[in-house]
Amino acid sequence: MQGSLEIAKELYDAASPNDIFKCLRRLGVTRLAWIYYTEETLQVWQDGQDTFFDQYFELEADMFCAVAWAVRRRWGTATFHDMRSQLSKFWRDEMDREAERFWENGGVVDGIMLYSGKGRQPATVIMATAQPADSILETYWAELHLAAALLFRLLEHSDSMREYPRFMDAQLTYDQLKLFNLVVRHPQMTVKEQAEALGISEASLKSRQIKIMKKLNVKTWGAVFSKMLTSGLGRQWY
Repeated sequence: MQGSLEIAKELYDAASPNDIFKCLRRLGVTRLAWIYYTEETLQVWQDGQDTFFDQYFELEADMFCAVAWAVRRRWGTATFHDMRSQLSKFWRDEMDREAERFWENGGVVDGIMLYSGKGRQPATVIMATAQPADSILETYWAELHLAAALLFRLLEHSDSMREYPRFMDAQLTYDQLKLFNLVVRHPQMTVKEQAEALGISEASLKSRQIKIMKKLNVKTWGAVFSKMLTSGLGRQWY
């Protein structure tokens, strides 16, 4: 395995994000994505080996994903395992497991999230791995953070990004989004059935509806769906 100085020099000499990815692959990184947030859009660069991250967004695999949830909350440096362990204290359901299976089907066992922004320009790097990421992060802490900073420098003004709109549902908490998602997928359910499915009382469900309406600045529950569906449902990295 290369020494730290050799790796750092190779990273500094990188002429493109793919050059950085080639170096990171030798450290155990199997997939790489850089995510930049603007006021209205989400800009994503991914390594050129396939369309894994495109599918992640387009199939809405991120809607209840612990990794996406941690990214949205701007956690600091963390492994996928750390994110899932911490967030499993608050929820653990079939939709969360479906998101994990999406990663697993792509050959991703673990991964690392790093901040890659500058000042008020927030950006995140996602480095997927085919093995537990703790040892990679511990061994190459400085090199991985250097790579994140260099990716910002190379991609800040790049025109090679995939652009996604920042959706209305990004404003909602996890519990509020679960209610919205349940109603979209099962419109035939009564209020009582919705409450039972979510494991809450009918009063709590109605309170949750009111909070959603206030967040989206609408006066009726039907207007929530009109506003959210017009803006696009699902992909909520922000």
